[in-house]
Amino acid sequence: MTGYAVFMDDGASGSYSEVNSANDVAVRDQPLLSAFTITAFTVADEGKDFRVYLTVFTAEYELSSEVATITLADVPGTPAAGPTRDSTSTSTILYVSIGTVTDINGLTLTAYSIEADLNDGLGYTLIQEGMATYATLKNLVQGSTYKLRYRVKNDYGYSDYSPVSFLLAAEVPETPNAPTFTSSTDEDLIVALDLVANNMGSAITTWKLYINAGDGLDTYTQVASYISGTASHTLNDITDTLTEGKIYKLKVSATNAIGESE
Repeated sequence: MTGYAVFMDDGASGSYSEVNSANDVAVRDQPLLSAFTITAFTVADEGKDFRVYLTVFTAEYELSSEVATITLADVPGTPAAGPTRDSTSTSTILYVSIGTVTDINGLTLTAYSIEADLNDGLGYTLIQEGMATYATLKNLVQGSTYKLRYRVKNDYGYSDYSPVSFLLAAEVPETPNAPTFTSSTDEDLIVALDLVANNMGSAITTWKLYINAGDGLDTYTQVASYISGTASHTLNDITDTLTEGKIYKLKVSATNAIGESE
């Protein structure tokens, strides 16, 4: 054996040409050659099927292989972001979504693979693999944080993993008790706030006080003068635009990392 020659078509079932005549002129003189890299491609060639065959040369004859069809492609690109928590999640159920990957590198995607660390000491567990871009984790521990990641697959294999997301099993706090009347004058209205509510898995960071317009309707605006965490508050006819003789409705909300309660 004296060497090899590699022939390839144009990716459109056209005629063959010797690719190493331009890329490696010494191939024919290397009988021990075990691998050859073809680099004469452009961006437009990605995803094309190229027909390739090999010819072996000896001093007496030459012999050509069967034709192999090879797709110019790679595994998909790495997802840019990890899974996200859907707003419908609860303190024991996480509904998660993942973004679609556009960097498919020449081949159609065949699966999205979502994994989660369930804090059981076993590392990551496969939650779902298929073309769905969402998954559900049930029977979680309220207030616990779970790590999730995903990767995508085509016929050449898996991408690298996405960045890891840290998702909290929690929901907005339960609705706090209504404020209670303490006292009033013709200028001031003093109320007490019961700053206790089930935080539903995430610490309460902010309390807000709301008041209606004294018109009997359930349309409320936030009391700007109220300082979060204060158990008693005085509303003033000037500061808070109160009108003597009107009956006002007040309510309290609690906010945590997930959002604001009713």
